[in-house]
Amino acid sequence: MQRRFDVCIAGAGVAGLTTAYLLAKRGYEVCLIERTEHAREASRYNAGLIVPSMAVTELYKIELKKALEWLLNPSSPIKVKPAILLKELKWILHFMRMHGIKREEGLEALRKLGELSMNTLERIISVENIECKFMRKGVMEVYVNENSLHATYEEAENIIPKEYFTLVSESEIPYFLRNVAGGILYLKDACLSPDLFLDGLSNTLAEMNQVTILNKNEVTSIMPVNSTLKTAGGAEIRYRNLVIAAGPWSRGLLSGLGTKLKVLPAKGYCILLHKPDCSIEIPLMLEEYGIGVNPCNAPIIRITGFFELSGFDKSIPRERLELIMRRVSYHIPVLAGAEVLEQASGLRPCVSRRIPVISQHAKFRNIYIITGHCRLGMTLSSGSAELVSRMIAGEELPFDISLFSLPQ
Repeated sequence: MQRRFDVCIAGAGVAGLTTAYLLAKRGYEVCLIERTEHAREASRYNAGLIVPSMAVTELYKIELKKALEWLLNPSSPIKVKPAILLKELKWILHFMRMHGIKREEGLEALRKLGELSMNTLERIISVENIECKFMRKGVMEVYVNENSLHATYEEAENIIPKEYFTLVSESEIPYFLRNVAGGILYLKDACLSPDLFLDGLSNTLAEMNQVTILNKNEVTSIMPVNSTLKTAGGAEIRYRNLVIAAGPWSRGLLSGLGTKLKVLPAKGYCILLHKPDCSIEIPLMLEEYGIGVNPCNAPIIRITGFFELSGFDKSIPRERLELIMRRVSYHIPVLAGAEVLEQASGLRPCVSRRIPVISQHAKFRNIYIITGHCRLGMTLSSGSAELVSRMIAGEELPFDISLFSLPQ
C-alpha cells in the first residue's frame, strides 16, 4: 500500500530538516527521506559560522591566478584529484570565474538570502528553545598578509554597510592570536554548534505528529508523471510536492528527471578539540588557509577547513589534518597539543556559479530544488528552506529569487 504525503523531502541535512520544520508549522504532512541517518552528513561537520557578511565578500575572493597557484601547491587549502581535474576542468574554471552570474547581481541576491537566513534561524532557535550555543557577537576574518587584508577591507567598504564590519589592526588583534597582520570583524555575524542545532531540530521534528522521518532509505527513483518515488528500502510513496535537498546526491536525482545540474562534492575536514579553560572568545576564519575556528561550545573547539575535489571519497588523510593543526597551532598557540575528540569529513554540494539553486522545477511544477550552498550551508540553508516553503504554500516571496533558479 502506497503512503501519501503533502510534501516529501529527499535529504535530511540542515536544508531538509529546516524545510520540514517550516512546512510542518504551516500544517503540511511531511516525509523526510535520508540515505543514511538524518543530520549525519556535511551539515553536522559544518564550521558552525553564520556569516552572511562573508557570504557576499566570498564572491570576490577567488582570483584565477591565485587559485591555479593553489592547485599546484600540495600545502594549499584547495586540492583537486588529478582525475577530477581532467574530467571537470571546465567546471573548475567556471567555478573560479563564477560563470553565468554577474557579480553585482549575485552580491545583492546573497545579501538578501543571508539576511533572511539569519532571521529564520534565530526565529527557529528562539521559538523551539533549541540549546545550540548560538552566539551573535561577530566573526573575525584573520589575515597573515597585510595586502590581502586591506584589499578585502576595501572591497567590503563597497558592498557591505559600514556598521556591519570594522578593521582590526595588528595592535588590536586578540591576545590569543600570533603572527597575523590584522583582521576584519563582521559585527552582525554569528556562530553555533551545528551538531547541537541539528539534534535539537531533529528532536523537535520527532515530536511533531505530521512529520515522518525515514532513515537509511535513499530515494532511488522519481516518477514525476504520477508524483511517486521509490526508496532503497522498497517503499513506494506518493507526494503532492517533492523537495530535492540531497546535497551532492541531488545531481543523480535531477538526472533521473532529465535535468542536468552538475553538483560536485567538495570535501572539507572537521576536527573537534577539547581545551579546558579556553581563552578564545570569538569565532575566527584564518582566511588564507580556509580554516574556521569555532569556540562557541567551549571547552569543545571546532576546527574546520579545506576544499578538496576528490569525488565522493570521504577518506581523512593524516597529512591534511596535521597541516590544518600546524597552521592553527602556529597562529593560536593555546590550541597546540589540545586533545582531539573527533576527526571527520563532509561533502559540500557545489555548483559552478557559486550561488545556490533554490528553484521550482521548470517542467514538473510540484518539484523543488535546494542545493549548491557549498561552504555556506549553515549560513544560507535556513533562508533557502523559507523560500521553498513559501513557494509550496503559495505565499508571497520577500524578494526576487530568479537568480537562484535552476539553470536552463
